Amino acid sequence: MALISEAIGRPVRFEEVTLDQAIEQMKAAGYPPELVEAILPAQADMLDNPEPVNDEVERITGTPARSFREWAVDHAADFR
Repeated sequence: MALISEAIGRPVRFEEVTLDQAIEQMKAAGYPPELVEAILPAQADMLDNPEPVNDEVERITGTPARSFREWAVDHAADFR
């Protein structure tokens, strides 16, 4: 959140929800229950077990991956 705050020049906040809350919110928003129940737990697991950093972006595109800071600056307007 700090890098997004820095990119847009103001503080931002977020409200963390439990996995069960997120699943219920996604279902309430109309997402298919089987999709939500399959994908969200896997995404939540990445918080404790992130994917390793590798060179796949550069290998595939010929251009090195950008940092999250660079991405946040490039997308600052999306957060305003």
